Amino acid sequence: MPMRLFLTALWLISVSPCPPLLAGGRPCRLITPYAPLPAAVEKSIEPAWLIQRRSVSANWNITGKEHFFEGVSNAGRLETRTGYVRIGLDHFAFPGDSLAIARQDGRLKRNFQGYTDDSADTLIGLGASAIGRMPQGFVQNAVPTRDYLARIAEDRFATSKGYAFTKEDRFRADIIERIMCDLAVDLPLVSRLHGRDLRSAIVNHPRIESLIADGAVTMIDDRLSIRDGAEFLVRSVASAFDAHFTHSAATHSRAV
Repeated sequence: MPMRLFLTALWLISVSPCPPLLAGGRPCRLITPYAPLPAAVEKSIEPAWLIQRRSVSANWNITGKEHFFEGVSNAGRLETRTGYVRIGLDHFAFPGDSLAIARQDGRLKRNFQGYTDDSADTLIGLGASAIGRMPQGFVQNAVPTRDYLARIAEDRFATSKGYAFTKEDRFRADIIERIMCDLAVDLPLVSRLHGRDLRSAIVNHPRIESLIADGAVTMIDDRLSIRDGAEFLVRSVASAFDAHFTHSAATHSRAV
């Protein structure tokens, strides 16, 4: 049974202990901890978890945003030094792990908790403020804990708001998921599957042109690929296809 250790939405140290023959007792999967843990959250974590978090941070010398690029560089060496395979932006897995196999087969998915090989199109959020995803769109539970508990006690749905996907949302979501999972996307193929005009795929042309000029991205026959060593820019690449990005005031997981 896979084991997952979550510290916060931004911090996940290791997942899925491997069979001895697969990884020699090491975790099958790792996530690079490039975001600092908020002090308020850190104080509420069990000591053993906090010790593990500090150990990883000390090992990779990550104490804040100023060490982001150093942390990414150190984490990238996992591929060549320990046999881990890079999974998108921040995950690593052993070649025999189901996540690595899904990546190789083009079946990799990404949800609120990171990368997954789970093909389910429904994700149910539990708890106050939790966000869930249905085939029709997103839903969010009541944010104040008191309101959430009151809804449950009264046998009412805990959801307080939702967002219904449009055809445009689904089109852009597929493009962004392929970029985040495969570090590449076949724009003509995705456009054809959604019946969309290929010329409408890119929202922020200057950003893509800048990334191409810097050598971080290649675009051949409208098929985009992120170069080796530029994986940490994947959010920035994906944001060029996000019609909502320029209108959002959110700061969580903002593109580099």
